[in-house]
Amino acid sequence: MASDIDAFVSQVQSCKNMIHKVLYMYADSPEDKQDLRQEILSQAWSAYPRFNATSKFSTWFYKISINVALSRLKKEKKYVQDVQTSPIEYSFSIDKELLDLVISFLNELEKSIVLLMIEGYERNEIASVLGVSENNLRVKIHRLRKKLEEKNIYEFIEQRFEHVG
Repeated sequence: MASDIDAFVSQVQSCKNMIHKVLYMYADSPEDKQDLRQEILSQAWSAYPRFNATSKFSTWFYKISINVALSRLKKEKKYVQDVQTSPIEYSFSIDKELLDLVISFLNELEKSIVLLMIEGYERNEIASVLGVSENNLRVKIHRLRKKLEEKNIYEFIEQRFEHVG
């Protein structure tokens, strides 16, 4: 049991930047972020005995994190539009103003797609995390691009991320 706890804590520590990004995208206040963090960790710990080591822990943990965040939003019937500034340092390099602008136009699923793309996940991994087929993901990415093109911000994103497409 102690080795399970140590292994879980170690793997969660390796995902701490990802947790911060999910909190940044899906929670407004510091209290909401703390509640969401606790809920994610609780759900992940409960599911940990069923973790299949044939997949990457980070992909599995991302899926739980996003599902918990989306479920929480549905329960609260709350749509997050404005994202508060967070003092967290991120491992990706992107203009914060651009990220805030992009986020303001996205629904929760689109936020998840952008978050996973920024993190560098491949399409098959993103599809797995979101529980959609790769073809469905391609359609969602295409619609997301169109939505951002309508707002004249896609070209800025395209310049910063060559793997968006």
